[in-house]
Amino acid sequence: MSLKSIAATAASLISLVSAGGQFPWQSPVYNHIFEFPLPFPVEKQVLKTFTSPATGKPIDYYEIEIKELSLPTYPELAQTKYIGYDGLFPGPVSAWSVIDQAKQC
Repeated sequence: MSLKSIAATAASLISLVSAGGQFPWQSPVYNHIFEFPLPFPVEKQVLKTFTSPATGKPIDYYEIEIKELSLPTYPELAQTKYIGYDGLFPGPVSAWSVIDQAKQC
């Protein structure tokens, strides 16, 4: 796709929006604000800890798989396909980012 065709497409989309037009792929209105609990991600566990030969500091090792999963985004509609780490959405988290940053201060 050339830069001119991208610019023409962008210009036509901007004119459609400014004219009050609706995109055919626009999401339905979500009427369930604060009705369902937030999904809290699980904490990923360290599989192995190595010691850096250069610094002598520990290096934690994790394995994460990228998997497809299906979840209901809108309760009254069909499930949506997602790609998530370890097949989870939201994916797993690790406490290392906060703890290690605090150690470095």
